Amino acid sequence: MKYDRWKESEDYKLNRQRRKVKRAFIVFLILLLVILISFITLGLNFTKNIFRDLCGITNC
Repeated sequence: MKYDRWKESEDYKLNRQRRKVKRAFIVFLILLLVILISFITLGLNFTKNIFRDLCGITNC
């Protein structure tokens, strides 16, 4: 009986740790996605400005 209770508490600790890791991983993925989207939008704005400058110079 004592062993079973100890095993249950260990399983509970493991499950709690897994939930923490899963939550941290989801937060990390969301942050990565936000950073990626911001870099893509910044990159698009930057390339648009370059093309606009080039077209202004060469009158394409």
